[in-house]
Amino acid sequence: MLRAGILIIGSLYWDDTPIRNAWRRERLAADRAARVVAPIRYGRQSDKREQTFSMVFSTRCYAPDCGLGTGLVVPCVNDVATADDLVEEAMALWRAEAEDAAADATAADWGAVALLVNPRGAAPASLLGTWRRWYRSQPQRPQWDRTFDDPAPMNPDGFLYCHWPVLAGSDEPADFDILLATPTLPRVLPDDRGYPAGERIARAWIEHDDGHEAYFFRNVASGIRTFQDAEIWETLRGCGRPWAEREECREAIRILDAERGTAG
Repeated sequence: MLRAGILIIGSLYWDDTPIRNAWRRERLAADRAARVVAPIRYGRQSDKREQTFSMVFSTRCYAPDCGLGTGLVVPCVNDVATADDLVEEAMALWRAEAEDAAADATAADWGAVALLVNPRGAAPASLLGTWRRWYRSQPQRPQWDRTFDDPAPMNPDGFLYCHWPVLAGSDEPADFDILLATPTLPRVLPDDRGYPAGERIARAWIEHDDGHEAYFFRNVASGIRTFQDAEIWETLRGCGRPWAEREECREAIRILDAERGTAG
């Protein structure tokens, strides 16, 4: 049996749509989630969120002028012993990520399920070969470009480009053999160039003051963090909006203000 888990970097962890609630309940041991270091940032303007920003994996986060964030690794509750087991977990993950996906899909033109393998783990070469063939059989796959001067976060065989994650606040590697994740294509509108700064990200939520900022606050409250968070909060905090009156924002504001006070 392989120790399998999901590396989550956004609303898959907290969004309460029926399909995501069912996926977490049936397939994840959410009470054993752990925070891990991850190369993530806000970098995809989302149509369903009125062009406000959602999370992406970014290998540029390893560069000195950026920074790493924290995501969550959550154990799978079902046994993963064969390639069929792995593909089943991947399809279930993709249905939670893309609710209109075909039953046997694990990819689209905007994102995909990717596999991260522990170099010291027990995943057999035969399973990895089957995964490679499965991913390449998908009728749609994201085509990563260099618009953002950022190498693709996954390769053409469906494997995530990412250092094996360590637990946040320590050097202890996450205790899994394999992890699944859902990298998505970076995307900005034509007027923007490259990845947005924290202020630009915050301004998008301010301009569309209809609840989309909850994506940021609920990520923070869940422990899903980026190097951009302090700058984002500085702009949100100074805009005069009553964020603290919104229940879904309060815990994150407590965390962010405590960090701001410590930094000051």
